[in-house]
Amino acid sequence: SYLSIDLFEKKCDHLSLDRSLLTSATVHPLQLAAAIHKDKIEIADGEPLRLELTAFLNSLRGSGEGAASARAGRDALAVAEAVRADMKQRARQWATPQSAAS
Repeated sequence: SYLSIDLFEKKCDHLSLDRSLLTSATVHPLQLAAAIHKDKIEIADGEPLRLELTAFLNSLRGSGEGAASARAGRDALAVAEAVRADMKQRARQWATPQSAAS
């Protein structure tokens, strides 16, 4: 998948590849083009942070869905924690003087 995002125009397209159309060993370039699907992602008009906070408050009130599920939030937090731990480990390695032989 690929996202094409134009922040100035507030446009977003999602491009994906239908691999089932690419089953043969030799694929003609026109078949490649037919395997690409483009979907427009609708973007609400307004200031992004205000929209995000409004959606969050509505989800807390029970009058709408949040931008992401609780599971997606937990998964994102787990990834962020793993990245942070790896960054700390890497910083400790860089802070430790290495011998000239290594």
